[in-house]
Amino acid sequence: MRTTLFSERGGDEGLQISCSINVVIAFEDSIAGDHAQAFYEHLSRRLGADFEFTRYQWSFTLLRDQKVSEVAAHDASMADIVIIATHGDTELPEHVDQWFQEWVGRNAGPMALVALFACPALCSQTRDDVRSALARIAQTGGMDFFAEPDNSPNTEFINRLTGKI
Repeated sequence: MRTTLFSERGGDEGLQISCSINVVIAFEDSIAGDHAQAFYEHLSRRLGADFEFTRYQWSFTLLRDQKVSEVAAHDASMADIVIIATHGDTELPEHVDQWFQEWVGRNAGPMALVALFACPALCSQTRDDVRSALARIAQTGGMDFFAEPDNSPNTEFINRLTGKI
């Protein structure tokens, strides 16, 4: 998180503090991307009065391209929060794991890794494996880890997105 202090010499306003939060979202597909977008909007509404947000979004498909992956890795290494939005019904793709290796533990590094799951769990064991893999990545990078639980109240929102309601 970057904090900027402004001083008004001779003014009555005194010291103004501006804080910015850089967020990187990596998402599996459009449904997972919509879920991450809704989370980001909620976060920015809740904290928006006190913080200025910057967001970068990368689809898992785009991360297959090495040059794109390098740019996304730079963004992630400078981020305060990295959000991974997936269905969690399969392991993360190998190129996404490679992307993590490009940035985790480098530079200042994010303060938090957030795992969002864009659909109810089809297989709780696979979801637990994905959650555990992301928790290990967070630990390696010295990040706090937050994961959406399987019984998330967001299930109704996800069902609306996917047309299941």
